[in-house]
Amino acid sequence: MRKTIIIFHHTPRQLSAQGLTMPSHDLLVAACILTLALVTSACPSSGATADLRSMLIGRCLEFSTFVNPAAVCDVTPSRPNCSAMADLFISAFAFQDVCNISVSRYDKFLEATSYPLPPDKSLFWGGVNAFVHQYSEAGARMVTLEDTLTGYMINLLSFCSAPDEPDGIAGPDTKCPGLNDSATCPSSALISFWTAASLNFASRARGTISIMLNASRVAFRQDSILSRYELPNIMANNVTEANILLVHAPGDEITETCQGPSIANLTRRLAAKNITATCRENPREILWLLCSDNPTVKECDNAGSVRTTSPLLVCVMTMVVGVVQLF
Repeated sequence: MRKTIIIFHHTPRQLSAQGLTMPSHDLLVAACILTLALVTSACPSSGATADLRSMLIGRCLEFSTFVNPAAVCDVTPSRPNCSAMADLFISAFAFQDVCNISVSRYDKFLEATSYPLPPDKSLFWGGVNAFVHQYSEAGARMVTLEDTLTGYMINLLSFCSAPDEPDGIAGPDTKCPGLNDSATCPSSALISFWTAASLNFASRARGTISIMLNASRVAFRQDSILSRYELPNIMANNVTEANILLVHAPGDEITETCQGPSIANLTRRLAAKNITATCRENPREILWLLCSDNPTVKECDNAGSVRTTSPLLVCVMTMVVGVVQLF
């Protein structure tokens, strides 16, 4: 296996002479964690995430330093205690029954990683995992659960309890129950966490929310996390409007429109909370993003031409106005 050695060879005085500062201890720790993960890991394992605690600490430091420091620093003037957060998360399921972990066991971790969400930016979704985070831009445009510190630390990780292990958690040689194993293991560490996190995220939404759904299938599914946990936990007093965004990849078959039965059901459930809903199908700003990855699909012809010609048209119109003013 190829190994990489990184040497920090500059002294603080040398860095100062170059107008630079010495990286903080926490940043060095994060760099070391991420570097070790890159140089020591081979192919992704199908088992539990290796070095889970180190991974959690690294992600926490990355989020609070680079991804969205404002969100965290607006709540606390000091850097969050990432080591303590990692320990709170792991202690929620370590040494527990693999398929019988209470949702409430994550309360302390959620409390430690939560902060007020910006109004009008909460984005719920279903069936569009590959695209929704491209659209949200890590919280810059909209905020999904995975764009918060809570979700960012845990997203795509695999974990479960192992009562017979010294630390009480499974290692990379153990395949943990996933989200699709709810029939046989309904309260696994993974399912219980995302249930708890979804309930918490929904309860903190404010103002206008957005809901992005896949139009190439039944858009609003009754067995989805959105239907079972998030929608019931949205606070009617805090949320006034909902923008439903029906999206499909260019060229894919369209199964449901804004007039479809599942969207009608979603609209009724929102209305029961006095939340006014509007629905749009592949809005232009979303179609442009989708077509950037599928520029040759016929459906993208108009989207591409709009993006290409709009600046030119603006320029031409400006010149025409200028000429007219001369006369």
